[in-house]
Amino acid sequence: MGQFAQQFKNYDQYDDGDCYRKSLPANLSGALAELLGSACGPDGEPLTVKNMRAVANDLLTMAGKKPTTNGDAGSLKAEIRAAFYILEESRFDKFMDATLNALQRLFKAHPSTRTKLVGDVNNILLTANMGYTVRTIDGAERLLWESRADAADGVASLAVAAEAVVDLSKEAFDHLQQAKSHLLSPSNSRSRKDAVRDAMSAMEAMIKKLAADSDYDSACKKLRDEKVWGNDQIVKEGNSVWGLLHKHHPDIRHGQPTGTDINLEEAIYWIDRITAYVRYMAARQRVLGR
Repeated sequence: MGQFAQQFKNYDQYDDGDCYRKSLPANLSGALAELLGSACGPDGEPLTVKNMRAVANDLLTMAGKKPTTNGDAGSLKAEIRAAFYILEESRFDKFMDATLNALQRLFKAHPSTRTKLVGDVNNILLTANMGYTVRTIDGAERLLWESRADAADGVASLAVAAEAVVDLSKEAFDHLQQAKSHLLSPSNSRSRKDAVRDAMSAMEAMIKKLAADSDYDSACKKLRDEKVWGNDQIVKEGNSVWGLLHKHHPDIRHGQPTGTDINLEEAIYWIDRITAYVRYMAARQRVLGR
């Protein structure tokens, strides 16, 4: 069993409804072949041909074919394209493993263009409406497939929270809508952090509105002191999440000199906590008739 099949064990039971999750769209192979060929390096350089040969062999091996004997760039580009078309006729997971293997080789070979490579391949995948994008692994020189469905869960949570506050706070509603738009690009580190940031801003706007207080800490304390919002462990969650995010990601709010990354799993975790709290407090507000 290959890496993709291990990561997405039941992928063959997925639905191709809103995006391609178990089959391949037309023209994807050609676009990927063109990207990999150009990412091997400038034309006319020996290292470029070496990279092309290695990429072609990665793909040919996965396709069950013999290694290439070609030594010129034009022939190797054609062979990369041909290998992709052969893989199209194979299992979906084998195509995905072969693509990631070839990308991984170039990712390691060209450190200065890693961000561009990942961005370019994800643009191709999103344009083709694939259900997967590529992400980098924190602290490691390797790539991993990422399901867009994971981000969809977070988008759904944000949508439900937005509905809960639509009549309570326009500012909170707007921030939740903005967080949704950021999370639709989960492979982008900046977008993941911005999604969490906007979710925090929505929570902040809601708490200040409920407490009629312009200071966040003071508003949180006021809500707890009122003793009408329910279980204190839940009511203080707004302050707890706020403190934890600032502790682990000092740059979560603008203006900090250092930067931290929030991977998709962590982004969904914080968004789930924030949206659960927002929905709870909005529901309590309706019960209290405030």
